[in-house]
Formats: sequence, C-alpha cells, structure tokens
Amino acid sequence: FKHLVYISEEMMMPMLIGLDCLQRLDARLSCASRELFARVRKPKPYEPWPNTGVRPSVACLSRGDAISTSAPLSKPPGRPPELMSQIEKVIDQADALTNDVERDQLRQLLLKYQDFLSLDSLDCGLTTIHEVRIPTRPDAPPSFVRQYKIPLASMEPVQEIIDSLLANGVIRPCNSTYSAPLWPVLKPNGKWRLTIDYRQLNKQVPLSRWPMARLEQELPRVKDAKYFSTLDIASGFWTIPVHESDQHKLAFSFANRQYTFTRCPFGYSNSPAEFNIFLNKACPDARERGTLIYVDDILVRRRTLDDHLAELDHVMGQLAAAGAKISLAKGQWCRSQVQYVGLLVGPQGVQPQLGRIQGVATITPPTNVSELRSFLGVCNYSRQFVEHYAELARPLTNLLKKDVAFEWAERHQRAMDDLKAAMCSAPCLALPDCDKEFHLEVGFSAHCLSAGLYQIHDCDRRVVAYASKLLTGPELKYSVCEKALLATMWAVKYFANYIGGQKIIIETQHQPVTFLNSQRIRDGVVTNSRIASWLLALQSFDIEVRYAQNQRSPLGMGLAACQHCSDDAIASVPPARPPQALLNHNHHYYDQSCCAGLPTVYVDGSAFRHGSAPSAGVGVVWVDGDRRESRCYSLGEKTSQYAEVAGILIALRRARDRGFRELVICTDSDYARLSFLCHLPTWKSNGFQTASRKPVKNQALFRACDVLVTALDMHIYWRKVKGHSRAPGPEKELNDLADSLAKHGAAEGPLWVFEPGWLKGRVWSFPDVNQVCVVTRARAAKASSSSSEPPKGAVAVQPAYSDTDLVSLQSQDPAISRMIKYVSDPKQLPTSVELDSVPELRSLFRVRSTLRIVEGLLMHAAKPPLPPVLVTPKPLRRGMISQAHDSPSAGHKGVKATFGALCQVAYWPGMRRDISDHVERCLVCCQFQPSNPTHRAPLQEKG
Repeated sequence: FKHLVYISEEMMMPMLIGLDCLQRLDARLSCASRELFARVRKPKPYEPWPNTGVRPSVACLSRGDAISTSAPLSKPPGRPPELMSQIEKVIDQADALTNDVERDQLRQLLLKYQDFLSLDSLDCGLTTIHEVRIPTRPDAPPSFVRQYKIPLASMEPVQEIIDSLLANGVIRPCNSTYSAPLWPVLKPNGKWRLTIDYRQLNKQVPLSRWPMARLEQELPRVKDAKYFSTLDIASGFWTIPVHESDQHKLAFSFANRQYTFTRCPFGYSNSPAEFNIFLNKACPDARERGTLIYVDDILVRRRTLDDHLAELDHVMGQLAAAGAKISLAKGQWCRSQVQYVGLLVGPQGVQPQLGRIQGVATITPPTNVSELRSFLGVCNYSRQFVEHYAELARPLTNLLKKDVAFEWAERHQRAMDDLKAAMCSAPCLALPDCDKEFHLEVGFSAHCLSAGLYQIHDCDRRVVAYASKLLTGPELKYSVCEKALLATMWAVKYFANYIGGQKIIIETQHQPVTFLNSQRIRDGVVTNSRIASWLLALQSFDIEVRYAQNQRSPLGMGLAACQHCSDDAIASVPPARPPQALLNHNHHYYDQSCCAGLPTVYVDGSAFRHGSAPSAGVGVVWVDGDRRESRCYSLGEKTSQYAEVAGILIALRRARDRGFRELVICTDSDYARLSFLCHLPTWKSNGFQTASRKPVKNQALFRACDVLVTALDMHIYWRKVKGHSRAPGPEKELNDLADSLAKHGAAEGPLWVFEPGWLKGRVWSFPDVNQVCVVTRARAAKASSSSSEPPKGAVAVQPAYSDTDLVSLQSQDPAISRMIKYVSDPKQLPTSVELDSVPELRSLFRVRSTLRIVEGLLMHAAKPPLPPVLVTPKPLRRGMISQAHDSPSAGHKGVKATFGALCQVAYWPGMRRDISDHVERCLVCCQFQPSNPTHRAPLQEKG
C-alpha cells in the first residue's frame, strides 16, 4: 500500500494531515526522532532526502518506510507514471479510433477521472449510497467452522494478502462467535487467491434476489452501434460497506487470529444482489439511455464517437459520484468489438468468444457423469449458435438419465466430436431488426424438434438464432403430421419474444403444414382436437407458410436423415447442406428490402376459344423506373399453362438482351411461380420427370428458362400478385394491363413460336469455355477412326499447369483477389459497381461466411470439420476438370461423380455447370456412353 502525501508551504510547522492514512498504515509516531513508521514485520531503514536542491515530485508512505521532515513541494504532484503508461496501453487497443484527434479525446476523458481509475485489485472505492445488512434467522445459532489445513506454500502469500486488506480497510481484527474457514486457491499466473467458505452462514440467511436482464432481450438493442466500451468496477463487492452491527457475522480465522470483513465479501450468497442494488442506485437511468448492465458488466455503445464519449462521461461521472473506482486494465474502451459475458458483440452481430471455443475444443472425453454434465453445461450456453443442437447432443444427454449406466462408447465420442465441430464453426448471429419480416425454418426428426430464425440483412440471409428440443415420451408417439405441426407451434412460441407482432414466414419441408393458410382451417373444420388446440394458439400470430422441400431446406434435410435413427445407432447428423444439384440459387422469393429499384416485369398468359379455334396469348409489361414497355404475342393452339411459362421465357430473353442479371417477375400464376421456386430443382435431378416417371409438362420451356438463367447467372425474384383484385393500386393496374394484353395477343397479336434450336451455340456456351460443335455418334466414330484429333470446334482439355504459383494466380483473378481483400479486412466491402461488373465476385460474396485465408490462399470451408479447399482461379479449372473426368483413374464418370470427386479439392462459382458442360462435350462419353432412352413401352390389354 502506498499513500500520497501533500506538503503545503502555508503551514507554520511541519505536520502530517490525514487520519485515514494513519489508520490504514497502523502508523507509529516517534516524537523524539520526529519520524513516522508504517507497521510492517520487516521495517526498512529511513533514508532522508538528498540535499541536492531538487525537490521530489511526489512524497509517499509505504509499508516499512520512515518519513521525516522534507522540503515542501513547490507545485502539486504530477500524474503517476503507472497510470499514464496504462492509459496509453488502453488507447493503443482502441481499434475503433482512427486518428490522433479521436485518441486524444479518449485520453482527456480518462485523465478527467484519473482519481477514480484503479490500477490494481486492492485499490477499490467506498460508497455511501448503499450498505449491506446480513439478516440471519433469530433461532439460528452462530455458525462456527474450524480452519482448514492449507498448503504450507501458501502461508506467506496469504499473510501478505491479509496485511494488504488490513491496510486498505477491507478487513479488521475482531473477536466473534462466528467463524468461517479460509482456503487459498492457486491462480494460473502463480499467485494465490484468498477465498472464504461462507456456506454455513449462507444457510442461515434468506436469499436475496434481484431481477436479472435477459441477454436475448437486451443484446438486440446494440444494433446499428459502431463504438463499444465495457466498464469493470474494481473489486466491486468491496466497494459496498457492511453495517457495523453485522460485520462480526463475516468473521474468519487464520494463524490463530480472527478477522472480519468491513466490506461486502466474495462468497456471501447475497453479494451479487447487493451489488446490483448498488449499481441501480448509482446509474438509475442506464436502461433509458441504452446502457446495458448485466451483473457487474457495463456495456456502453453508440453510433457516433461524440455520443459514445458523452455517454462514457455520463456513466463514469455517476460511478465516481457513488464512490466506485473503475478498473482501467479490465475495461475495453472504444472498440469495434467487445467481449461481453462470454460473447463477442459487434455491429455485425453476436458470436462466441474465441477463448470459449478453444476451451471447448480441448476438453477431453469425460470419465464420469459429473464431467459430462460440465461439458454439456459449457456447450448449452452457446446452443443458440448450433443448428439442431438437441439431436447432436442426444447420445450424451441419454447418459445423464438415472437408469442408464455411464459407459463411454463410440457413438458418444462421435457425438462429442460433432458438438465440438459445430461449436468451432458457429456462425455470427445477426441482431434482430423489428422493421423486417422474419423467416422461420422448422424441422423435426423421430426424437427432436429444431428451428432456425432468419432475416434478410443487406440482401443476405442471416441467421438470428437456432433452437431445438428433445421430444417427450408422449410426443414421441405422435404421428408425422402432428410432429410437423408441433414443431411449427413450438418454434413460433419459442421465438415469440423476437417476433412480437411482426409477420413471420414459416418455411417447412412438410407439405400438410401449408394448409395453415387454407380457409378450412380458418373456419375451424378440424377433427383432431390436439391439432385444433395448436391451431388456436397460432391464431394470434401473422403467419405465412411456404413449402420448402427437403432438398431445398438445409434444416429439413439435416433432420430428415435422423427420422429412423435408434438410440444405439452410431450415426451423426449429416451436414445441413443440400446436394449442389438440388440447390436453387437463382430463384428467390420476393423481398422488398433487397428488390427495391430492380427492373420489374408483369407476365400473364391467357387461353380461350377465339371463334371456333382455341387460341393462347401472352402479355408482358416492363417497368424500369418511370419507363414502361408493353408487348403481346399469340401462341396458337396452346394451353394457359403453356402461355404462362412461355411469357416468362419471353421476359427472360428480353432481360438477357438488355443486360439484366437481377429481375423481379410478378405473376398471378401459382403454377409458374412455384414450379421455378420449389419443383425445378427436383425436376432437374430427375431428368425433368415426375415421381411417376412421366415427363414434366412444358419441359422444353422449363429447360430453356433454366439454361438461360443458370448460364448468365441471373437472379429471379418471384412476386405473387392477386389476380382480378378489387383493391386499387399500381400492382392491380399493371397486372390488369398484362391480362388484357394476353387476351388481345391471343386474338390479334403477332405469332410467337418456340424453337429449341435457338439454344445451340448461344445459351449453352460460357464466357470462359470454348464453343463446341454438335457431336453425334457417327461423327465421333468417324473422328476416332480417321484421326486422333477431335473434330474442329470441339474441346480437348489437357492439364496445362504442373507447378503453379497459386498465390500469384489468385491475385491475378479479379474476383478472387477482391475477396481476399475483403476476408483480410471485412471493412473493405465490395461496391455495387464491382458486384455488377464481376459476376463471379457476386457469387463469392454470397458465400463469404465460408471463405478463409490460409497461408495467403483463399480457401472455401463449406463442410467443417473437413479441411478447406482451394478457391481455384480460372487458368486451372479446365485442367482440373480434365484430370477429374478424362484421366484413366477417373474413368469418364458422370456429372455427379465427377463433381463429387472434384469438390473435395477445389471450389469456384459455377463449378457444376462447367463440369456438366465438359462431360456433355466429351467425345469418349458420346461414343461409348450414349444416353438411355426415357420412353416406356405402352401398356397392353390382357387376353
């Protein structure tokens, strides 16, 4: 302990002022030698000030020092060098400050409160606004527990700690009927911590409770902030004094002596509640001003630096007025991200702290139930970051049952590894925005329910939180339909605190759930009483249900594989990523937040009998800003469904000619809209055949639309408009115009004929792949027999690189080099001009959360814990495809097998399309692997 001594020149005689200093030092005054000694076991000899004519900058009293008459100071003492060095260290860590002017503003703020900044744990404040009482039961006898045997190595350090606490007035000697044992704990840094076992006293004291804020309710309030700071009160419990009549109850013993706390101690059960009461008195307006207080952690956040510093000044002023001191080293000042209650909080959202993730990854397999419960407790704190957490942890939670013996098996180790991998790859959760609609993906398995809450932020689908739970005994017996609806109801109620009165779009892979939108449900025509009660509970929410097949919904696909898993099965949940062939990257539901300003087209088809002959027509209305363009066509004797799809193809071809890569299509046809949004991926994987192996109707038109969209990497946003609506507005006007144009086109419009030949040489070609001629079997046989060279125009790819500088090649690729800059520094976001001018950059930007920098190379980590793969630059792609398909070891496999082998070592945008194009142009495959006929023999009558 050191105490500053100020010597005034106006005194007529030398004297020391400050009774608190004399009490803390337990000072001894020698009148004969005119010296003052601090009480210590090993006094230091006194050395007078040297007579050099230079006066000291500060005088101080320390344990063992003797101070006599010294020359008065001519000016007030300067700032302690330890304080200045600590302030500079704090300013260097303030990464949100960008220039010296901003850093100087923070420096001046800290210097303003330098008397209330603590540099060590024993330098704590003392408040007068709150006092702790210890109300023991009147009939309870005094709790007295003998001192424990403590390690001999801790005797000397514990005595020094007690001396320091005596000098600071935190404890005092006493003689009490109460006594608690002392136990020293060795800290990781090699020092000892003093702990008191107050368990017997805590049993005699009623537990005081203070309402705690819920983090999931408070953290969304930090959205849109750019500057973050956390304040930590130095030895916060010791800041609060204990009432003098209750101090004897906190007595403890050490080395045949008894001491008691004069401040609120650690280990007393009501200390956290008393500290929260003190903070509420010190900062009564914290919540109204947006400052978050959780136990002893104070989070200050603002959008601008001036507002942030002003709020820091306000909070620090309140704490200083209350008598508290702020730990300078433990606080985080003006950061872009701060660590707060085990989470990393920033403007992008919330994610687990790196230290917590590393701790989980290093946990060894448990050897008993207690260690397993500790591991699950650590993981359970971050379960909102893990998709289908309950299913992953189910083998481990089964071991906690009373009637199950603890036997660690392979399935338990596998579940533990899956949990670790999921924790290490946890996403950054977006902060919910009440001004945007919520998307809820719901899934279920034979044993658990799972849900994911999403929102669209800057045209990017961000997860807000995950949730999951195990099914109870009765719920396990529910039918599939009941489980699907139970999952929907549970997910909506679980996220009710986020949703509130907002509209929520439920995306389910179970089609019967879509009947929540039907009129029969609204009319109450439900025979199952259990389902009826669930539907009644959902009536208070604004719900829209959308059907998302398993192949499209990652959450649904991840749980679908667990439908029939037994408790003894050694199987983990597959990665929640659908096969690349079934992803529908190019077709999206309409979202106003990311579709504003995009070119829009209204399409409608009509078919009726004109005179004696049937006739179909198409109406197309383009809306681009204030400009409108209307066209109509006649299709001849076609159906209305054919007309709807033909109108979409006409719109897509027009968008290609005008250079559009993003387009909003408005239609009142559910057939056309849902075919592209939901059914097209399945049709493509089945060769455009239905589940009954029948060809899809109008498949030529669907194929042409798909080829056009995927080849140009177009993104189509489908908007549902109500046909023949009576509500006035621009949507009704434009949709009615498209409908009238379709009818006029059917009667008098120019004839439009779909010719599949227009695809040849145009749409199938890619900018980076040479065009090829049509290769027939006869032509391939002729080419192979006459010459080893392929026919003119065909592609013959050979690996062109054997030892390539990958770093240099990636730096030369415009899309990859730009993403390297962004991944290295997330503040360097690509501009909209860059995204529009470089198509591959937009595709890479959509999967930015899976990109990593490894030894200077951009890598794609889509399936943890598998190792990341190289984001391949353009010069290497054709050679890698050739090696994966044409080499003798590859065996000229199909698109799916070639893609499966190549995606384990490489990744680039449009990878499957390039592989498909290469396989279709392969001469060997055309000659020796002709496609099988898809037609079936007609059925014949019996007998």
